[in-house]
Amino acid sequence: LSTGDGTNRPELYAYERVECDAHKIDGMFCVYVRSPYGDLIPKLIPRLWLIVIVEAESRAILGYFLSLGKECDQDDLLQAFKAALSWWKPRELTIEGLTYHEGSGFPSSFCENLAGACWDEFSADGAKINWSARTLSVLKSIVGAVPATHGLRRRNPNDRPYVERVFGTLEGTIHRLPNTTGTSPADARRNEAEKAAIRHAFQLEHLIELVDVLIANYNGTPHSGIMNRTPLDYLRWR
Repeated sequence: LSTGDGTNRPELYAYERVECDAHKIDGMFCVYVRSPYGDLIPKLIPRLWLIVIVEAESRAILGYFLSLGKECDQDDLLQAFKAALSWWKPRELTIEGLTYHEGSGFPSSFCENLAGACWDEFSADGAKINWSARTLSVLKSIVGAVPATHGLRRRNPNDRPYVERVFGTLEGTIHRLPNTTGTSPADARRNEAEKAAIRHAFQLEHLIELVDVLIANYNGTPHSGIMNRTPLDYLRWR
C-alpha cells in the first residue's frame, strides 16, 4: 500500500534516472595471505557487499563495486559512481568454463559516447551513505544529478524494483555455489560455507571475475520487461 501497485509509473527517457543499492552477497570467500615464513594462509572474508547502479529505463547496469567492509561507506559508493562513468573492458578470466556471452558488456563498451554519460536523477534508500554531504556534493558537481526521492525506506524492494531484480538474478547463481550461506541460517543450502570456501579454494579473485561476467551477461540477456530485448539493445534503440 505504501508503494502502489506498480502501474502508472512515470515515463522515463534514457539516463533520466538510475537506481542504486547495496546487497550483501550470500556466500563465504577467502583470500590467501603470505605469512612471515612464506606460507599461504587462507583468511575468510565474513561479509561482501555489492553496490550496483542500474539505468531505470533500459534496466542496463552502468557500474558496480565490491566492498570488503562489514558495512558499506561513502567511499565504496563513490567507487561505484566512478565505475558507472568509466570505460569498461572485459577481464582476463581464469575460471575454466566462465565466458562472456556474445552481445554482453556494459553501455560504455558498445557506444563510446556513453563512457562518462551522466544521469539526471538518483534513486536510493535512506542509508546514510546515500545522503551524506560528500555524496550529494559529487552528485551535484560531477554527475549533475539530483535525488529522485530523499531517503526511501530500506529493505523495500518495490521502491527500487529494477535494482532488486538484478540482485535476485545474481543471487540465483551465488546460491548454487558450495560456499553459499543461503538466505538465512536455517537455509538448507547453508552447509559449512566456511569450510567449503577453503576446501574449494574459491578466492576473492574468482568472485570478482564471476560478478563481472554475470553483470555483463545480464546486460546482454533478453528482459521480459522491455519487450524481450536485451538492456544494451533497448538502450541502443532508445
